[in-house]
Amino acid sequence: MTRFILLVAIAILILFTLATLFVVGAATKPLLQLAAASKKLAAGDFNVKLDYEGKDEVGILTQTFRQMRDRLKLYIGDLN
Repeated sequence: MTRFILLVAIAILILFTLATLFVVGAATKPLLQLAAASKKLAAGDFNVKLDYEGKDEVGILTQTFRQMRDRLKLYIGDLN
């Protein structure tokens, strides 16, 4: 009986760990993509993809970065 309880506890721990890794990965992936895109924007690459469409805070930031990118492209075009 003790062995069974131990195996069930280990199985639950493994499932919980996998679920946690999945959730963390899903939350940080858009942030990492936005950070990489912002570095490209800062370096002058105005053709960077900003395609995250979430309704969360990262989605709002992505939309704001997209607007900033488009306006910078327009301003640079006007200057040239």
